[in-house]
Amino acid sequence: MNVKPKGYLLMFIVVVLHSIPPVAIKFAYQSTNAFTTQLIWFISASIWATIILFPLKKKTTVINDIKKNYKPLLKFLTFNTIGIITFFYALNELGPSMASFIDRSGTIFVIIFGIFILKEQFNKIELFGLMLSILGVFILSFTNDKVILITLLVQFIGLIIYSYSLIIVKKYSKKIDSFTFMFTRVWFNVILLGLMTLTTNSYITPAKNTYWIFIVLPLLTAVIGQIIQFYAYSLIDVGKASLFTNLIPFFVLIFSYIIFGDLLSIRQFIGGSIVVFGLCIIVLYKTKKANVETV
Repeated sequence: MNVKPKGYLLMFIVVVLHSIPPVAIKFAYQSTNAFTTQLIWFISASIWATIILFPLKKKTTVINDIKKNYKPLLKFLTFNTIGIITFFYALNELGPSMASFIDRSGTIFVIIFGIFILKEQFNKIELFGLMLSILGVFILSFTNDKVILITLLVQFIGLIIYSYSLIIVKKYSKKIDSFTFMFTRVWFNVILLGLMTLTTNSYITPAKNTYWIFIVLPLLTAVIGQIIQFYAYSLIDVGKASLFTNLIPFFVLIFSYIIFGDLLSIRQFIGGSIVVFGLCIIVLYKTKKANVETV
């Protein structure tokens, strides 16, 4: 694949945008619950997506993409939504910092899927980085607390499923427009989460001082951020794109400390750092190799 520097710039923008929601959502949890937060979040995102649908002249594109590729789109939507729900659950139980570091380990599954499904290249140096990251995951998530263990298990299962949804995006990035992935994603989540919230009778009106979270952030992350991310997948390997997001938990850690005064334990921080370091070894080597091949 001909790697384009533009793809890395776009992924950095994605990193900045996606570092804010975990902390903001945790703030919203102080007055409401995970079901309500997810539902209102995606209602807002779906409204924003619909508002910009017509100025961008994407109506015909979305309709045609759905007609021609409804099967892969349905798979993507199902797997992606399951991953989102499990992350919101983990965020509520573990806090933004730890949940975000654990979330980075999902890149391991993206890489594995990329190797076996997309036939992306992988060698001994990259394997070392991968094993190092797995070691970091064990250090980060080690605990005797049964509640936390169950939460971690749920999040890891969700990460595997979510990672496969990104492989679908990469596989069909030339056939399905990035806007279509985003647009169908937010509306699918609204319908599913609406049904879940209704059937569990779990709606709790959030506090007024959290309204800005549901108005501004869905536009920046669930709409603009997702369009940029899905487009970046057409420019660089999905593994490289995912690896670039390793900066997210460090930004989240900083924001979480500023807002809540939360800090990870030394063991958790070391484990999270090892995860990120191992993944960075992979992306740096891949980038170096790509530069050599293009010379």
